Formats: sequence, C-alpha cells, structure tokens
Amino acid sequence: MCHKDRPPQTISFFTFIRGGDVLADDDDAVAMFMLRQEVLKLYRTIFRTIRHVPDASSRRELRDWARADFRNNKNQTDELAIKMLLQHGNRNLKELQTSLDLSGTAGSNSDAKRS
Repeated sequence: MCHKDRPPQTISFFTFIRGGDVLADDDDAVAMFMLRQEVLKLYRTIFRTIRHVPDASSRRELRDWARADFRNNKNQTDELAIKMLLQHGNRNLKELQTSLDLSGTAGSNSDAKRS
C-alpha cells in the first residue's frame, strides 16, 4: 500500500516536538519539519533569554511557565493552531526581551533576541 492510499494521520504536538516518525505526503512532511524547527528554536530562545533574568525566583517562575505552556499544548495537532501558538510565544518572548532591555539586565542577550 503506497503512502497516498493510507488514511490521513493526525500529528500530535508531542510527537512533532520529539521528532516522532510520521507518515505523510512529502509536502506535508517538509512543512511539518519546518514548523517543528520553528517550535524548537522558540523553545531554546525562550530559555536562553530567561537565563538573563537577574532574580532567581523570577527565573524559576518563568521557566515553569514556559515549560507548562509547551507541555499544555504538546498534543496540538492542527497546523494552524501550532502557527498561532508560535506567534503567541514569539510575542511573549519579545515582551520578556523588551523588559530585560528596559531594566538594563539584557547584557549579552542581543544574540538570543535577534534569533
């Protein structure tokens, strides 16, 4: 049975993040691969930015928030919803970076900020 004869599969956000094996059309696979890369880049950038927060309890709270946010959406299967979550995450990241810049604690955060 060729892959075009298979029923369409839903791709969970968790499988998506972990790089699970997904059978899909070539175009879908490429699009999902690119989207996965964006999600991973956002995740890494958020945590790199959080490192620059000077207060340890605030840093811990932000880490917990970021992990919970990604964990709460790990089963998201809709490509459009994932894109909207990426936009929301990028907006939150930008707000955090702006706050750090305004407080003068951004330091060497400029590499993470422009990623």
